[in-house]
Amino acid sequence: MARTAQLNGHTGPEKSIGKDKKKKSKSSKSKPKADSAIFASYIGDIAKDVWSDTDKQMTLAGKTTRSLSALLASLETMLTADAKRIANFSKKATILPVSVQVALATRLPRALTEHAAREGADAVSKFESLQKAAPKKKKNGLP
Repeated sequence: MARTAQLNGHTGPEKSIGKDKKKKSKSSKSKPKADSAIFASYIGDIAKDVWSDTDKQMTLAGKTTRSLSALLASLETMLTADAKRIANFSKKATILPVSVQVALATRLPRALTEHAAREGADAVSKFESLQKAAPKKKKNGLP
């Protein structure tokens, strides 16, 4: 036992002198760690939609999916930070679509920026039309 402890760099019982060291607890305001696997479930579905017209059944390897997910998480973090910075610069309390579009324009090539802005606008209009079409429920859950 003593030999194993010496090999692991442990020389004996540690004695605390003076104040006890407190473990640092995470504050409630701390930023959650970005999980690069958040997009992984969607990447496979998108790949199926993109390759649906091909004769062969195409799949993505797990490592490829994780890499793409990490790339998207990193891009999301950068764009959110840029949009927040732009909103702060224009003295706005919220991130407006214009701030996101400017952040996209500073980070991505022009063609990709235009495509992303168009897709985002289409998604917002689709969401709004679905919200208007859905029957409104009262607070207690009854129509």
